[in-house]
Amino acid sequence: MERVLKVYMERPGFGVGCCPIEYGRIEMESFPMAAEMRRMGELLRNVRDHFGESVRLELIDPRNVIALKDVFRFRIRSTEVAWILDGKLLLRGIPSSWDDLRCSLDAVLGAGNE
Repeated sequence: MERVLKVYMERPGFGVGCCPIEYGRIEMESFPMAAEMRRMGELLRNVRDHFGESVRLELIDPRNVIALKDVFRFRIRSTEVAWILDGKLLLRGIPSSWDDLRCSLDAVLGAGNE
């Protein structure tokens, strides 16, 4: 059975009409969640390295209309990170370390993925 870890986090970008506009390097420095995105990048790489193909990782912007079901169900705000594993809320916010995140995931997924 494939396990799915959905990570809800605001993407740096905005839309004008139907055309998305991405933040450039300079704009990214002023993006309110820039530091959090750098921390998240390291955590997400560790998830991929540790769990490999046994966990499908999906990154979702909570402002996406397709995400509305989970946004309402789990009351996800665009300014927070939410970790949904197999349809259940696992964590809110960014764990302080990889070990904290790994322990939370291992408790649900099992420690057999070393």
